[in-house]
Order: sequence, then structure tokens, then C-alpha cells
Amino acid sequence: MKQTIVVTGASRGIGRAAALAFAGKDIHIAINCIRNEKLLSELKNELTDAGADCMAFVGDISDPDAASAFFDEIYARFGTVDVLVNNAGISSVGLFQELSSTDWNRVMQVNVSSVYNCCRLAIPHMVRAKSGRIINISSVWGICGASCEAAYSASSRRWR
Repeated sequence: MKQTIVVTGASRGIGRAAALAFAGKDIHIAINCIRNEKLLSELKNELTDAGADCMAFVGDISDPDAASAFFDEIYARFGTVDVLVNNAGISSVGLFQELSSTDWNRVMQVNVSSVYNCCRLAIPHMVRAKSGRIINISSVWGICGASCEAAYSASSRRWR
């Protein structure tokens, strides 16, 4: 039976590498990014070429409605979620005293609320199946903090 893997923030970096690490004939994979349709499409092609049954979703999963649309599409196509990789994340670089509340809130929405949204939508199915894995990707900056990345460091602290 094929497992269904979901990877957020998959268009580049760690998310892309995670999706490729799962690639194979025995999986369904749903990948997401917030806006770079071209990179996500290229990744989808690579995953498909490796034998995976892949769907791509471009949308802001920090928005509950977009996250719901993503998971509705996953459940309609694959029926379940076996592994959720919460990787979506952004940063705002600059001095804390120059960080606007809008920028602070945006970082928190993407880095924290997207995790909540996706877990809220995956966990009920995992509980019913009595199986599932959630992998939350974070940063070392959550442990020691990063110069000029106060919001990112604060949002990364959630996993400690």
C-alpha cells in the first residue's frame, strides 16, 4: 500500500530535499509552496520521473482556507496522509527595533500558524488510522537566536 507524504515549503532548500528523499514508486506525495509555481512544477516533474504519484499545490497554508483547500485536494486524490513534513518558513531580516508588526505577524503566520493548520487537518485522519508521522522542521536559531532575525528566531523556538 502506498504511503501519502505531504511536504510544505517544498519548492527549494530543505523542503525540496525532503520531497526528493521520499521519491519512489511506492508513494503518493503532495508538495506545496507559497508562490513559486515554476520551481514547484519542476520538482513535481522530478518526483513523477522517479515514480511517485505527485500533486502540487501553490498557496499560502498559513491561511486556514488555503490549507483546507490543499488537504481537501490531498484527501480527494490520495485518501489519507501518512507523513506530514511541516517545512514552510520565512524570515524578516533587520534590527528588531525596525521590525514592523506586519512583518512580525507575517513570519509568525507562515512559521507557526501553517504548522497548526496542517496538523489540525492531518491529525484526525492519522488518529483514525492509528498511524502517522509528523516532522516539524525548525532552525538552530530557535536555540541560540540569530542576529537581525528576531521574529524568525522566536518562531523557531516553538520546537524546543
